[in-house]
Amino acid sequence: MQREKRISPQRANQVLRSAQTTTLANPGSDEVTLEELFETGAELGLRPEQVSTALTRIEVTEQLALAQTEVKQLAVRRAVGHSLVVATAAALAWALGWFTEPSRALVVCAVLWGSALLWQWRGALIHDPQVLRKQAKRNLARKLLSESGSELAEALQKGAAHLMSRSAKHIDQALDANKPK
Repeated sequence: MQREKRISPQRANQVLRSAQTTTLANPGSDEVTLEELFETGAELGLRPEQVSTALTRIEVTEQLALAQTEVKQLAVRRAVGHSLVVATAAALAWALGWFTEPSRALVVCAVLWGSALLWQWRGALIHDPQVLRKQAKRNLARKLLSESGSELAEALQKGAAHLMSRSAKHIDQALDANKPK
């Protein structure tokens, strides 16, 4: 049996405020069921579509904010990883004595690599809101697509197993009916 989805009173307030600038009458309880949310919305004169649309809008906004946080974390992780590689390469070059008589090529490579590292840190610490939002939407879409693909595969497996079971029963019944007695 599937449990009914429950949401906090604050969330219910947010949904109802989004549908119309009115708050939930009883924010003292721990959680509110969706049915209670829709009933309260109806009491406030809101159509179920308005409440449903507001709830969906808020959930999507929250998912997008979480995805943006994940994108920021990934950018910092990449910059830290790149910094570790640069530090390791510099330590190796110093240990091998490559910096005692630096060649022009080594200096150019070090400057270019350092510039790329600084640019990556800039991107990790100072985010362009539009780019961040695009990346978050893309990551969220990938995640949702992956989840729906998994659900589809599971449904297909169950359906195929059910179909094979029914076919086997049908074949067994046909064979039993055609058996000589």
